[in-house]
Amino acid sequence: DIYDIVEIKPKLYRIFIADATGHGIQAALTTMLLKSEYDKIRYFELPPNELLEIFNNTFIENYYNLNVFFTCFIIDIDLNKEKIIYSSAGHPEQYLVVDKDIHTLKAGGKMIGIAENMKYELLSADFKKENKIILFTDGIFEEFSEDKQELGPERFKLVVYENRLKPLDEIISGILEDVDKWIGRA
Repeated sequence: DIYDIVEIKPKLYRIFIADATGHGIQAALTTMLLKSEYDKIRYFELPPNELLEIFNNTFIENYYNLNVFFTCFIIDIDLNKEKIIYSSAGHPEQYLVVDKDIHTLKAGGKMIGIAENMKYELLSADFKKENKIILFTDGIFEEFSEDKQELGPERFKLVVYENRLKPLDEIISGILEDVDKWIGRA
């Protein structure tokens, strides 16, 4: 898993989060490759879906024989326009907390590295400074309880919902504490 946050220009921020398939050394090496390739395009003033298309074609061209695949999500936060625009490449749905509600940031698209010339959907939503964006990889909800039940995306959404009203600096620790309770001694 990897993430990156950059300021593209004043009050325009880009967040990238990715999850390489596999575990151990192979996933770590994949993460190094994707970080290296993402660093080359992260400042491009293009919408997230176009970045994903470039990113995907670069991976197909350079690493197809390595069977390198990963999910990712790119979101641009424009504080001037009070908008977010985002795109997903096989990544789980993410969350936007607005007032007391949780809005789903749609998942979709094919993982990076699967096929050439993929098209990715560009989505947007209104965004105020007081809103909260919850970004994560599937590792957070692929945790098992002592009785071998997976937390899963539905239960994880409830965990986020239960923590949504906490101050920003406490929301992550609240979510992690609830996930730890779920895991127990597993």
